[in-house]
Amino acid sequence: MVIYDGMFNSLSITISGRKGVIVLLKVQAAKTEAVDSAYRKLMKKDVKGGVIAEVKRRKRFESRSDCKKRRKKATIRKERKRMGLPV
Repeated sequence: MVIYDGMFNSLSITISGRKGVIVLLKVQAAKTEAVDSAYRKLMKKDVKGGVIAEVKRRKRFESRSDCKKRRKKATIRKERKRMGLPV
Protein backbone atom coordinates (compact mmCIF):
# COMPACT_ATOMS: atom_id res chain seq x y z
CA MET A 1 0.00 0.00 0.00
CA VAL A 2 1.36 3.42 -0.93
CA ILE A 3 0.77 6.11 1.69
CA TYR A 4 1.24 9.86 1.22
CA ASP A 5 2.08 11.84 4.34
CA GLY A 6 1.27 15.47 3.59
CA MET A 7 2.69 16.77 6.85
CA PHE A 8 6.20 15.47 6.17
CA ASN A 9 5.78 15.48 2.37
CA SER A 10 6.81 11.84 1.99
CA LEU A 11 5.57 8.69 0.27
CA SER A 12 6.02 5.20 1.68
CA ILE A 13 5.18 1.61 0.77
CA THR A 14 3.87 -0.30 3.77
CA ILE A 15 2.50 -3.72 4.60
CA SER A 16 0.33 -4.61 7.57
CA GLY A 17 0.63 -7.87 9.41
CA ARG A 18 0.15 -9.41 12.81
CA LYS A 19 2.89 -7.28 14.32
CA GLY A 20 1.51 -4.01 12.96
CA VAL A 21 2.47 -1.82 10.03
CA ILE A 22 5.94 -2.18 8.52
CA VAL A 23 7.41 0.52 6.28
CA LEU A 24 9.31 -1.11 3.41
CA LEU A 25 10.34 1.93 1.37
CA LYS A 26 10.14 5.64 2.01
CA VAL A 27 10.87 8.64 -0.23
CA GLN A 28 11.18 12.14 1.17
CA ALA A 29 9.94 14.70 -1.37
CA ALA A 30 11.05 18.31 -1.53
CA LYS A 31 8.47 20.90 -0.49
CA THR A 32 8.20 22.19 -4.06
CA GLU A 33 8.16 18.69 -5.59
CA ALA A 34 4.89 17.28 -6.94
CA VAL A 35 3.44 14.05 -5.59
CA ASP A 36 3.68 12.46 -9.05
CA SER A 37 7.45 12.86 -9.22
CA ALA A 38 7.83 11.51 -5.67
CA TYR A 39 5.69 8.52 -6.69
CA ARG A 40 7.94 7.91 -9.72
CA LYS A 41 11.00 8.01 -7.45
CA LEU A 42 9.37 5.54 -5.08
CA MET A 43 8.49 3.11 -7.88
CA LYS A 44 11.99 3.38 -9.37
CA LYS A 45 13.47 2.63 -5.96
CA ASP A 46 11.15 -0.39 -5.67
CA VAL A 47 12.02 -1.75 -9.12
CA LYS A 48 15.72 -1.62 -8.28
CA GLY A 49 15.24 -3.29 -4.92
CA GLY A 50 12.42 -5.66 -5.87
CA VAL A 51 10.62 -5.14 -2.57
CA ILE A 52 7.03 -5.55 -3.78
CA ALA A 53 7.93 -8.61 -5.88
CA GLU A 54 9.60 -10.19 -2.84
CA VAL A 55 6.57 -9.54 -0.62
CA LYS A 56 4.22 -11.04 -3.22
CA ARG A 57 6.49 -14.06 -3.59
CA ARG A 58 6.62 -14.68 0.16
CA LYS A 59 2.84 -14.49 0.66
CA ARG A 60 2.57 -18.24 0.19
CA PHE A 61 4.90 -21.16 0.74
CA GLU A 62 6.95 -22.03 -2.33
CA SER A 63 8.27 -25.58 -2.62
CA ARG A 64 11.82 -26.23 -3.73
CA SER A 65 10.73 -27.51 -7.16
CA ASP A 66 8.55 -24.42 -7.74
CA CYS A 67 11.48 -22.22 -6.76
CA LYS A 68 13.72 -23.99 -9.29
CA LYS A 69 11.07 -23.61 -12.02
CA ARG A 70 10.69 -19.89 -11.29
CA ARG A 71 14.45 -19.31 -11.36
CA LYS A 72 14.84 -21.30 -14.60
CA LYS A 73 12.07 -19.25 -16.26
CA ALA A 74 13.73 -16.02 -15.12
CA THR A 75 17.09 -17.17 -16.48
CA ILE A 76 15.57 -18.06 -19.86
CA ARG A 77 13.76 -14.71 -19.98
CA LYS A 78 16.99 -12.81 -19.21
CA GLU A 79 18.94 -14.75 -21.84
CA ARG A 80 16.30 -14.12 -24.52
CA LYS A 81 16.26 -10.44 -23.62
CA ARG A 82 20.07 -10.27 -23.78
CA MET A 83 20.05 -11.88 -27.25
CA GLY A 84 17.39 -9.48 -28.51
CA LEU A 85 14.73 -12.16 -28.98
CA PRO A 86 11.07 -11.65 -28.01
CA VAL A 87 10.47 -12.44 -24.35
